[in-house]
Amino acid sequence: MKKINIENKYSQVEDKILAAANDTFIQYGYYGTTIEKIALKAGVRKASVHYYFRTKENMYARVFKNNLILVFDFLNNQESHRSNIVRQSNYQSTEKRKTLTLSAWFIINEIKVNGRIVSEIISLDEDVNRLISSIFNVTNNLAMLEKLILNQFTEIVNQNLRYTISGAIKN
Repeated sequence: MKKINIENKYSQVEDKILAAANDTFIQYGYYGTTIEKIALKAGVRKASVHYYFRTKENMYARVFKNNLILVFDFLNNQESHRSNIVRQSNYQSTEKRKTLTLSAWFIINEIKVNGRIVSEIISLDEDVNRLISSIFNVTNNLAMLEKLILNQFTEIVNQNLRYTISGAIKN
């Protein structure tokens, strides 16, 4: 008889739900995200989402914190500050940069749009409080965030221009 590692199975389901929650919150924000959307994306029942995270707020807090950690780790990587990796074209094409940029957009947008909820998370979680302070109280970090977001914005505009121009040429 094959022995099944139940702990590992639970961890995999929880990780799948958290990944789906991350994608959904980044795409739709707090108010546009539902437990149903997360469950559908994760391929699990709504009851499973409730079992692992209890509430939408708990999932959101975890997603927000994970994205803060990702951005914090990037900003505090001394090599990225020295080489100004954001401007390097090989970095711009990587999946890591895309993930990092989405995280930065998500954090800034959620602070702006859902300030009350983010304030609650900051006041309840000391780690989030320290991360926010570390990121937003350092001028060099703000400059790096600005470059990340400007590069992404430029990329979006350029893609839209190429799409518009190619559509005009076909017509």
